[in-house]
Amino acid sequence: ICVGVSFVLISGGIDLSSGGIICFTGIICCRLAVLGLPWPVILLAAVVVGAACGFLNGWLITHFYLNDFITTLATGFVFSGFGLLVIAKDTSGTVLSQTIRNRSFLSLDNNIGGFRYPDELVPDVISGVLEHLWTSPWPEKKNQSKVLWVLR
Repeated sequence: ICVGVSFVLISGGIDLSSGGIICFTGIICCRLAVLGLPWPVILLAAVVVGAACGFLNGWLITHFYLNDFITTLATGFVFSGFGLLVIAKDTSGTVLSQTIRNRSFLSLDNNIGGFRYPDELVPDVISGVLEHLWTSPWPEKKNQSKVLWVLR
């Protein structure tokens, strides 16, 4: 989420719809998990739905020359509304509480071989490696890759 929003901010725009996109994508993922789909399919669905929402924002702004602040504010509300349409409700419109029993989805907690790690560990390690690659000196030989240069 941060990477996508960072690209928008660096280019001089603003995206206020990320909360609505997260809401809509999260509800879609929960509905798919209740149906019992495997987690790779759920993850792919999340990426596709999020990318489609972002594409719609970009298309509306660039094709119709709309203000990005107003457009993403409006689409954020629209995506949240789509989430409310998709969420499980009873006949009176009350949102139902459903238990996810999908074992492959439930196995995605922060646990590797009995070792529980904090939520921030994986993004911190990835950003640390990327920062190390970005700030390390370039290789002296032209045919040597930067990754091999940093790891030697």
